[in-house]
Amino acid sequence: MSAAGDSARALAPSFDEFFARELKTLEAIAYGLTGRWSLAEELAQEAMLVVYRRWHRVAGYDDPAAFARRVIANKAVSAFRRLLAEARAINRVRQRREQTVEVLDEPDERLWAAVRALPPRQAQALTLRYVADLDTAGIAATLECSEGNARVILHRARRALAAALGHQLEEVSDGA
Repeated sequence: MSAAGDSARALAPSFDEFFARELKTLEAIAYGLTGRWSLAEELAQEAMLVVYRRWHRVAGYDDPAAFARRVIANKAVSAFRRLLAEARAINRVRQRREQTVEVLDEPDERLWAAVRALPPRQAQALTLRYVADLDTAGIAATLECSEGNARVILHRARRALAAALGHQLEEVSDGA
């Protein structure tokens, strides 16, 4: 490296100084591009991480903040695209749901409210068994556990659901 490059590096601030000086500006830029403070703060942190990882090079730039601003602009555009894609996906799901889902009568809604109140793995196992009509092997594969563990989860889920609905559970072997 040349003597000019060495002197520029010697005059460059430390990353900590750079971070303290530029973070609020990056957050403001991200807010201006996204319109959401929580997202702006997250993007500014991500941009600073990129700058930190490349600080050995960025510190020697004439304007390290320009690099950080370019990173935040790119991240904001990517976040916007991701949010747009998510909104489109949610809209597609909502449209399909409106077309295919019937309004449940009260006993069915009570049942599914009780299922949703179960621990997540139990709710997943019951839903996979009775909605997707999966056998124990299919449930195990979906939940990424052993078949024995899937049987235990399903058994506990049935017992908890029966208790929540005020029913006695008949002991039935799950050969599914």
